[in-house]
Amino acid sequence: MSAQEIQANFDSKPASKICYDYYNYPDYNIWQGDRLASIKRRGLDCTPYMAEAIRNKRITEGLLSVGQALSQPQTTTTTGFSTSTGLTKVCYYDGPTGQSAITVGRATVCPITNTTNVSGLTKVCTYNTPTGQKAVTIGRAMVCPVRYPG
Repeated sequence: MSAQEIQANFDSKPASKICYDYYNYPDYNIWQGDRLASIKRRGLDCTPYMAEAIRNKRITEGLLSVGQALSQPQTTTTTGFSTSTGLTKVCYYDGPTGQSAITVGRATVCPITNTTNVSGLTKVCTYNTPTGQKAVTIGRAMVCPVRYPG
């Protein structure tokens, strides 16, 4: 498009649209300069549209920030790492038989180990502590404590 066609395009838009877009889009948008030039050329008062556009811009930026944060791997254990996607997190561990993993809720802290032995109505949670390996027996449906409780 030529400069005249771009100018005519923006000058033909309603004030509500051009003002909203100017305050809603980021500064690095390639059309921001053309929007501003049209606003000035036409002497538009964008005050009635600014608040909603800025609010929506902040919401969009916030959602983008959350999406980026959710997609970043996070170190959460001394024995491995975790990756988060959506509402879950996968905790990875390096053990004597190779790498293993468990899935927990995103806000849950990865357990120090993921070894559990289930038998009947009980479960044995095993922990590596500074004084050696320790175990706790809990109900089968319970979640192993993050740390050895002793």
